[in-house]
Amino acid sequence: KGGGGGRRKGGRGGGEEEEEEEEEEEEEEEEEEEEEEEEEEEEEEEEEEEEEEGRSACTSFNHNH
Repeated sequence: KGGGGGRRKGGRGGGEEEEEEEEEEEEEEEEEEEEEEEEEEEEEEEEEEEEEEGRSACTSFNHNH
């Protein structure tokens, strides 16, 4: 790493501020990972619902015959 001034809001330079910027970037990455995990959980829930609907359709189908 080095120079990092040009990133984000026209580069403020200065050691401490650069460290803060790096921490902010790490936090943003963590948030993105959490969002991805939530999306995966939603997909799993949808699959479970479809399976339940399929089962109820099968049971009612069996009653008709």
